[in-house]
Amino acid sequence: MAELSIEEIFQEDGDYLAGDADGSGEVDAQDITAIVDYLMGKNPENFNKKNADANGDQKIDAADLVRIINIINENNKQ
Repeated sequence: MAELSIEEIFQEDGDYLAGDADGSGEVDAQDITAIVDYLMGKNPENFNKKNADANGDQKIDAADLVRIINIINENNKQ
């Protein structure tokens, strides 16, 4: 699967918000924590695998953390 475009990353689609791993409705530092916990084998509360796959490659890994950091940085510029 191809990587999501910037437009798709910021698009909300029902319950889907790329990067919102904790399901809070926002992409923030808590999402980074949730993904790190998931990668460390923990079971984060309210973890949303679809949202956690922030780059759309059907894997949850460090690349998603980088994408989430970029989303947060872009949101802070607005």
